[in-house]
Formats: sequence, structure tokens, C-alpha cells
Amino acid sequence: MVRFKNRYILYEVIWKDGKADEAINEAGLLSVFRESVAANFGDHGVARSAMSLSVRYYNSVTHLCMVRCGTEEYRQVWCALSMINEISSKRAMLHFLHLGADAQERSSLASKLL
Repeated sequence: MVRFKNRYILYEVIWKDGKADEAINEAGLLSVFRESVAANFGDHGVARSAMSLSVRYYNSVTHLCMVRCGTEEYRQVWCALSMINEISSKRAMLHFLHLGADAQERSSLASKLL
């Protein structure tokens, strides 16, 4: 049996105008993240990260976002997410908080940040 190894990246979404967009959810963020990977790494980057890239958690109150990706693609995903300037036509910035291999560790770190 093959085990897929993942990396979990914890980000904080910082809205430039200070107001969060309540319409943003995990699916919306995932499409923005995939677009960023496509813009920065092309079709090859999208194909490599397509199977493992997912948004595991997003809280619109605390603005914390947990992204799961494969161990081989995490550098590309990290770079692509750092290049994002706009989410749903609103100026935003993603602030990197933590990288790890265990989702429970990220959840405990997120709860400590709250």
C-alpha cells in the first residue's frame, strides 16, 4: 500500500482594506490558488499539484487558511501562493505562518494563534 505524504501550509489572509469578504470559502480560495499555480508554473505545475492541492480549512473570522499539498510540490505551491495579490477582486495578501507534515499539529498551532 502506498502512502501519500503531504505538507500542510498555514496562512493568514490579510485584506488590504481591512474588511474580510464573507463570500469567500474553501472552494473559492482553491480556484484562486490553482489559477496562481497556473500563472506562475504553467500547465506542468498545475498537473503536478492537481491531485494533492486542497484547502483543508478556512475561517472567515480569523482569516486563517490551511492548504494541503504533496511533499514534492510544496515549494511550487508556497511560491505561487506568495504571489497572490487579489482574491475575488479584492486586494489581499497571504502571510505565511507555518509549514509542517501533520494536520493535527497545524490545527493546534492555529488554535494557539487564536
